[in-house]
This record gives sequence, C-alpha cells and structure tokens, in this order.
Amino acid sequence: MNSKEEGKDPESDSKSDKKPALPDKIKQQLEEKGVQPEEIEKIIEEYVTLTIEQHFSGPLPPPHILAQYKNLIDNGAERIMVMAETQLSSRLDMTDRI
Repeated sequence: MNSKEEGKDPESDSKSDKKPALPDKIKQQLEEKGVQPEEIEKIIEEYVTLTIEQHFSGPLPPPHILAQYKNLIDNGAERIMVMAETQLSSRLDMTDRI
C-alpha cells in the first residue's frame, strides 16, 4: 500500500525519515529537561565544533602552514625547505644521468 492510499503525503514521509541536526536534537532534549533558552544556546555553542580540512599537493605546504611548522618544531620550516631542495636536487641528478 502506498502513502497516498493511507492518506499520507509522500513528501512528508521522506522529511520525517531524515535525522534532525545534532544541535536541534540537543536543544529539544534540553528544553524537555527545563533548561532556559539562554543556557541552551551557551551549551550548544560550547559543544558544537567546526572542522576545516585543507589539502595541498607538491613538495612544500602553503606559506601559512609552513610558518606554523616553524612554531612547532625548532627550525621546522627550514628543515622542510632543505628536504624539498634535496629532493629536487636528487631528481635533477637522476634526470641528468638518463
């Protein structure tokens, strides 16, 4: 039996199958427990995180990331530059031999 035969709107069925967004679900549960709206927003802001992915290709990371290596590891940026230069030199030597 399809949804129309049962008197249901097929579009509303597909919408109800979707899971609510996590903050909405948290908000609903906190409201049910009697937490004040201002507190709910603070709780959600504290626990919802933002994930950012960055991708790059090539022997060197972008300058802003390279600068971060400098802060993390002693001479980190310089070490990466030396590694890239050494790799380039090796490739050029191999190309010259062929």
